[in-house]
Amino acid sequence: MRVMEAGSSNGVASVRVSLDVMDDEQRAELRRTLRGEEKPNPFADPTSLTKVIAVASGKGGVGKSSVTANLAVAMAASGLTVGLLDADIYGHSIPRILGAGDLPTQVQDMIMPPQAHGVRVISTLPFKPGGMLEPVAYRGPMLHRVLESFLTDVWWGDLDVLLLDLPPGTGDVAMSCASLIPSAGLVIVTTPQTAAAEVAVRA
Repeated sequence: MRVMEAGSSNGVASVRVSLDVMDDEQRAELRRTLRGEEKPNPFADPTSLTKVIAVASGKGGVGKSSVTANLAVAMAASGLTVGLLDADIYGHSIPRILGAGDLPTQVQDMIMPPQAHGVRVISTLPFKPGGMLEPVAYRGPMLHRVLESFLTDVWWGDLDVLLLDLPPGTGDVAMSCASLIPSAGLVIVTTPQTAAAEVAVRA
């Protein structure tokens, strides 16, 4: 607490400033005021019946996206309802692998993902006006927001399994995934080479 004395020329004899720390409820209210009402993340709900599996790798080029796509198609072929979130925001190779060229459909504030081989797919690719060759230049907080939006703004329906194709390494998206879906399972993909295997252990 700090008391500051002021001159009497403006009619103020003293000013008392009290500093305090916001509690969790006040912080949540401030976020709602600044960013609007946040949508719930259905996959973070402990009662969710959807099995979430993140597929990661230490290095790029080891076949992580191919494994993810094949897992998704095989699961869908076995009768499961499957969603695939291409969380490799910069690389987004899933649409090409699956041939998922259709654009998502927007219904009010909800995004309906296209389907390919029975798998519901969402990626950053359809949201880039410049197409495949347009770069994505996002910093960490923006990457988190994109991943969060794909989880909350996309109508996934009742999924049995949601697969996430993570970018290589242990950067921002991997940390955001751990924060947004702490109960997700993890599959690490690597090749036998020592350089790739050592990085996979760190992942």
